[in-house]
Amino acid sequence: MPKEIYTPILKGSAAGPITGFGELQVSSLLGLRAGGTKNIAEPAIVSDREVTLHGKDPISLTNLLRGVLRRADVKEWPKGYLGEISAIELYHDLADRPAYGFAVIDRNSGDRQYCVVGPELNGLEVHASLFYPAPDKDTFGFDHRDVLGDERKLFNPANKALLNSHRTMEGWEGVFEPGRALMYQTMRAYYESDDPTITLRPFLRWQTTETGEHIIAPNPFSDSIRDAVGQAVPDIDPTRLDGIMGMVFLAAFSPYQTEWDQWNPYGRVPSDTRQRTEATQMGPFVLRKVIEKQKYPGVVDDNQDIQQSPILDAWENYLAAA
Repeated sequence: MPKEIYTPILKGSAAGPITGFGELQVSSLLGLRAGGTKNIAEPAIVSDREVTLHGKDPISLTNLLRGVLRRADVKEWPKGYLGEISAIELYHDLADRPAYGFAVIDRNSGDRQYCVVGPELNGLEVHASLFYPAPDKDTFGFDHRDVLGDERKLFNPANKALLNSHRTMEGWEGVFEPGRALMYQTMRAYYESDDPTITLRPFLRWQTTETGEHIIAPNPFSDSIRDAVGQAVPDIDPTRLDGIMGMVFLAAFSPYQTEWDQWNPYGRVPSDTRQRTEATQMGPFVLRKVIEKQKYPGVVDDNQDIQQSPILDAWENYLAAA
């Protein structure tokens, strides 16, 4: 049983940018850095040359949904497994933390999208967010050694064939592989360096069609959106926004859209090869499901599609007056 102690994140704690992040690196389109942020205690409008962000007061998922949907598959762990907090207590603690939502208006086309900046998460909280939506919670349980060891194994040059087989999955090579660094860096800081001050924030962006269908952006970043969000959210480092964790965090609180089988196809669609799906697989798995629903709608059932989560509707309703 892991002995790591749960430590709350420290508000405003600093964590420098990391390298090797591909498309997710900041390019400072407008030269806007720390010091240009402001508290959006009132509805805010932040503009740059490409997008305008319309925001309202930050709000927690608990208040947004008027109560968080219970995950029946999250069992009560004895205190001590996560230190002084149980799995269920941490689940509700994360839901009680404020998040920031914005309507994103393209200044050229007038098209409307939405984005959400989630709460600050340390490495244990990132791990827990991966664990909550995982269909198999029993084989390895809440074991950070499996999550971190699997990533090391995959990207060991000696295991090139194994990595190449993973690259056949939707979204792996184009989004997960270049975008995974922040998630694993944050977990390693917590578990291997005993540093809970290294954090990230889940980031999610989507648009809604005229028929009410939500389409999540697998890679939610553009320079203009990142810079505008960096201005609007207080005490934020825009390089610590994580798009993969944005989808994972949505999945964690969408129990009726994550009714996944414990064994799931592995490889390109269609695939007869299956593997157990645990916290270790949640990052690429959630990403894969989003892309598969967009490319092959009949492959992903409604109860396995986080793009139908009521959380997205709730955010849109909340931001309607922004």
